[in-house]
Amino acid sequence: MRVLLVEDNDDDALLIRESLSGTALEIDRAERLSTALAQLTLGKFDAVLLDLSLPDSRGLATFESVHRLAPRLPAVVLTGLDDEDLALRAVAQGAQNYLVKGAVKPAAILRELRFAVERGKALEQLLGATQAAPGKILGFMGAKGGCGTTTVALNVAVALAGQGRSVVAIELSPYRAGLTLHLRASPRRDLADLLELAPDQINAVELRNRLVAFDFGVQFLFAPQEAVRWADPDPDRVAALLRAAAGMAL
Repeated sequence: MRVLLVEDNDDDALLIRESLSGTALEIDRAERLSTALAQLTLGKFDAVLLDLSLPDSRGLATFESVHRLAPRLPAVVLTGLDDEDLALRAVAQGAQNYLVKGAVKPAAILRELRFAVERGKALEQLLGATQAAPGKILGFMGAKGGCGTTTVALNVAVALAGQGRSVVAIELSPYRAGLTLHLRASPRRDLADLLELAPDQINAVELRNRLVAFDFGVQFLFAPQEAVRWADPDPDRVAALLRAAAGMAL
């Protein structure tokens, strides 16, 4: 496993190198963000250990620059004791995890790097599978108040599932829409949770985490159940959501 260590502090870098000596890791080091970006462009790495405070970049912008260049490269953030909130924000934007300098043992660093690489591989496989053969999208539109649009959509979803298809039913209508009433469901995660993400973060993995599966073979993404949680969705986010769903529904 080849790892890029982005760390400007010589003592910290030496400590990390010594703690990982004798393992199957090949470690390259960059002391500045600009150097790291150049190495990522030229070299093939399995993961990156990233200090957020560098001579030419500080804070969340450091991770954002790396993530923008290599969005699928597993990144583990290195942070000091006083910067855990910043590290958590990096995780929320796509970092695999974070490690507090001086507070973790060598075995923990190695284990976290391996976990990050394995999670990255799993994500690649999932995204690769979803991009290989996208399914079809069927849209059902109708006015509220008894015209039966929800019933028709639900019956079509069940019929397709009965044919062995993988079916995802997404409720894009406002709060208190029909599916929750039909299915007597009280979902804990819903469409509003997903649409809080940026368009480039909405993918099959995030969608799967918010689906509710029923024993008749259909998975559902419900609309939010409270008016305060509903807002007209951004078109780019909806487009990303539909692309992710099309990749899952084969």
